[in-house]
Amino acid sequence: MTKKEPSGAGHPESSFSESRFLENKFPDTLFPDDVSIVVAKQWMGETPVLLDEEIHVVKAVEKRKREFRAGRHCAHAAINTLLNNNVNDHKPITVASSRQACWPTGVVGSISHSGTHCSAIAASTSKYLSLGHDVEKAKELESNVHKMICTKKELSFIAIHKASNLPLTTIIFSAKESIHKTYSPINGHMLDFLDAEIELDLENQCFKATIINPEPNPKVSIPFLAGAFAISDGYIYTGIYLIDPTYIEPTL
Repeated sequence: MTKKEPSGAGHPESSFSESRFLENKFPDTLFPDDVSIVVAKQWMGETPVLLDEEIHVVKAVEKRKREFRAGRHCAHAAINTLLNNNVNDHKPITVASSRQACWPTGVVGSISHSGTHCSAIAASTSKYLSLGHDVEKAKELESNVHKMICTKKELSFIAIHKASNLPLTTIIFSAKESIHKTYSPINGHMLDFLDAEIELDLENQCFKATIINPEPNPKVSIPFLAGAFAISDGYIYTGIYLIDPTYIEPTL
């Protein structure tokens, strides 16, 4: 959720091997079929991107360069699949002052990486106001950060469901990352972890989020968000999509 420092705060990852991306299967339960999803292949982390993109990591360590490159290659591929053309291949996806990706007109999207996984999603603004996803390693966060991430109600839920043997704190962390990626581009407001409260439905692998400290004068009022989570191949995946309330489904 951002924070001063975006995703992955709970799991430091430093080994070279973890930046060699594997083409993990992305869960098919998080987004509708009209959302384009691309998972990074190994070459994506090792191949430089466009000059106006590469400039953002020119002074970065190699691990960060691989993550950034893989994310941008995935984003371009997701856009190409969505639009059914490659006209955006030479149009850079730059970085905004908020550190979020600047998607082309008509497209909303999200990029996430953790360990050996990197992926990007893209959708059309003709239907979607915003969307966000996050990927984290499927292990519990260190106990000393729990109160920084979870509200009292969330901590109580975690304690009650301890027997589930699920990394509940990390699922909540990831859900809040997806919340930020969905909320912030619309309202230009960075939510803190404790600005949203998650209600997990473990049986159906979904969640409801209440924005308890929203932007005072939002462009779009978003009191609640709904999302889903999945655990696969050692990773937690969370996703949220927000459909434009004025959208009308085409009739056949």
